[in-house]
Amino acid sequence: MTDSDDRASARAQEHDPHRQPESRHEFRSHWVSVLLLGLTVLTIGFGFTGFVTQTIEFNKLNNRVEFDWTIPAYRTVQLLILNSGTEEPDNVALAIARVLAAITFVVLTAAVATKVFHESTQLPVRMTRTGHTVICGLGQIGVQLLEDLHAAGLSRRVVVIERDEQNVGLDQARRMGADIVLRDASRSEALREARAHCAKTVFIVTGDDGTNLEIAAELAEILQPQPRVRHRQGRVVPLRIGLHLQDVKLAEAFRALSRTFPAKSLLDLSIFSVARTSATHVATKQLWPYAPKSSDEVAHFVILGFGTMGRALAVTLARLGHFPNLKRNRFTIADQDYARLAREFLSRFGRFTAWDENSVGVTQFDHARDLWSCREESVPASMASEQQEAIDYVANAQFRALPPDMGDESFSKELLASVRDPNVTVKPVIFVCGQHDRANFHDAVRLRDTLDRLGGNLIPIFVWLPRQPALAKALAGQAMIIPFGACRDTAGLEEVLNPQREQLARVVHQYYQQRAVAAGTKSSPEAWDEVREEYRESNRQFADHFDLKLAHLGYRLVNPLARTATASTTKLPPIDPATANVLAQMEHSRWVAERLMGGWRYAPRPSSETDIENNKQRKWHHDLVSWESLGADQDIDLALLQAILDEARKSKYRLEPIGNR
Repeated sequence: MTDSDDRASARAQEHDPHRQPESRHEFRSHWVSVLLLGLTVLTIGFGFTGFVTQTIEFNKLNNRVEFDWTIPAYRTVQLLILNSGTEEPDNVALAIARVLAAITFVVLTAAVATKVFHESTQLPVRMTRTGHTVICGLGQIGVQLLEDLHAAGLSRRVVVIERDEQNVGLDQARRMGADIVLRDASRSEALREARAHCAKTVFIVTGDDGTNLEIAAELAEILQPQPRVRHRQGRVVPLRIGLHLQDVKLAEAFRALSRTFPAKSLLDLSIFSVARTSATHVATKQLWPYAPKSSDEVAHFVILGFGTMGRALAVTLARLGHFPNLKRNRFTIADQDYARLAREFLSRFGRFTAWDENSVGVTQFDHARDLWSCREESVPASMASEQQEAIDYVANAQFRALPPDMGDESFSKELLASVRDPNVTVKPVIFVCGQHDRANFHDAVRLRDTLDRLGGNLIPIFVWLPRQPALAKALAGQAMIIPFGACRDTAGLEEVLNPQREQLARVVHQYYQQRAVAAGTKSSPEAWDEVREEYRESNRQFADHFDLKLAHLGYRLVNPLARTATASTTKLPPIDPATANVLAQMEHSRWVAERLMGGWRYAPRPSSETDIENNKQRKWHHDLVSWESLGADQDIDLALLQAILDEARKSKYRLEPIGNR
């Protein structure tokens, strides 16, 4: 999400019928302005009339013929500074004007005095405030966070740092009672003026990753020599930071770097990405009705547009899109610059699909290649394993050109041909995820119309609409067009500060640590913060996939406070051996995909503890094989599912039955 996108979305809110109501202070200011304007107009009207009458009478007495209009105009202006001229009891208009001028002067003086008094009383507060919230950047994400804080009654303890004086989000912030600092948040002076080092929470959500990193680094530097003001039970309370980074690789690097900061004990850093959150949400919570669920089905994901969201979807679906059909997924990825983008993507995720130095993607889709054990195609020789049981890549993907217009029938016909297979039931899903909401909306509607005419009316089309809720609402009556990625779902206050995946990931970590201690492989459990970021992220992805495992059991997690919530339970039903076996294979597929996407590769089973540690450092693992080759490691502890569910219950979530089809 760029700065220009954020500003455009903010300007669109000028006409939003659901804007927040004005505060009482703003309400009073509005009516004082109206009163002053009314008094001024009336004063000028009556005054000019009175002075015109006075001038006419004067001309009659002195036998003057010419009428000088500048004289009444000049004297009327003087009325506004209480220079009312000579007294004339018979001039009613002028008498009224003098009274109105006096009232105007009194109201204006009172308004200015009140404003000055208000500013002077706020100055000590601004210079000494603690425990407040700072929002750096007032684009779509910043506005969403501000609205959530306003709904919680906390917006009057918010300071917004925004460098664009034309950003209309500032008007909304002022109506909600937030203080504004019109400066560049990457400058230490702006952070100090907002007293960010004394805040409870700082959200760094400008539209640029580089700027966000600068702000985070600057804040860490300020904190190092600056003692925290707030304490709890005799200890310093860390500053919570919500840092938005779109680039996944950059986010991983900064997480590792932040652990070396001198002020790391003063920071509670949470890095998030609306693109990743959107992709995870659609993969685990919206995709299930269209996912393959039996062994004679296979998923085929069509991603149209390979920008920020398209790449996030490809990575997320590769890591998390593992269903009860227990097969590799198929991908068709289209973009106008597909060749360059594909090479760039595979340079980062080289085990996403089969490829070589001359071509990217598999040569064809085939039911034999859907099996994890198939090795008919592979990655470059330098990355491939010589062992026949090893898995070298995650998905069967093809890259192709995107037409200039989604109404292109030849493109739709080729698309329909690619998702038809006489040997297996293909479950296609299309994602329209270009960089701009309106273009996505237009393309989705055009593509829906074309596919319907060609017999593809059962293929669902998901369309990325993060910044335009009005467009998403317009699709409510459209069959098989599903919007996703709304900012309220992916950048809300709770999602940023206390995401469910983080809570559940800690449960997964604790569970496996306790099991390792019980098995004697560890003398004591490692704390969450002591584990490498790579393994913490692995636990998060396990937590993400929990939704799909629950869906296979016929349940989903819901918040009982939601309007759509129904009767719910908190306990999983007994799981039969066949279902447990499917869950175990789903988890193995997910784990293999996660490792391969993270750059791991197969290696024979190590013979000593030293070899195990060496393999971890090299990113080698002996279990990167098909389920049939796994042997004694075919296991998933079902008690872990119940442990995660128990933790979700503490966060007010319950189980709700769903249909499997």
